[in-house]
Amino acid sequence: MITDYEANIIKNVEEHGWQCSHIFDPDQEKPSFSYSVGFTKTVNCPEFIVFGLSNDLMNSMLWQVFRDIKDGIEPQDGMIWSHLLEGFDCIIKKVHAENIEMNYLNSAKWYWNHHLGNSDPVSAFQIVWPGAVSGEFPWDEGCDQFIIDSQPPLYLPDQPVY
Repeated sequence: MITDYEANIIKNVEEHGWQCSHIFDPDQEKPSFSYSVGFTKTVNCPEFIVFGLSNDLMNSMLWQVFRDIKDGIEPQDGMIWSHLLEGFDCIIKKVHAENIEMNYLNSAKWYWNHHLGNSDPVSAFQIVWPGAVSGEFPWDEGCDQFIIDSQPPLYLPDQPVY
């Protein structure tokens, strides 16, 4: 039996090509994040996840990724992705399979495995953004701690559960 939430995912993917799922911690102890649901079906590529920015901005970034892939960009681990954030390049990193199995990408996993009937695990890329002042990424020496804390490195194994 499909829930109303699941039916809405199916409807959005059919109508728009994908759905953006926003997750937030009501206690504001962990960064908010947004991820795609349906990229696997519509553009035949991994889903995408981004952390630590406003819901509107993260949604806009994911829409741009969707349009770029439809226009022929083929995502690759470590790839620089321009024009997601005004004035800055982002880098996409392949999410470690172990982190997909935790509390990230749950709706995308449901859509891929249960609705589409795939037995393989869903795969995903994380969009990583730099600090606005320094332009450094979380893995760069001297990166501001706020930038690091805002983006859990799902591309590395052994990350804490959200």
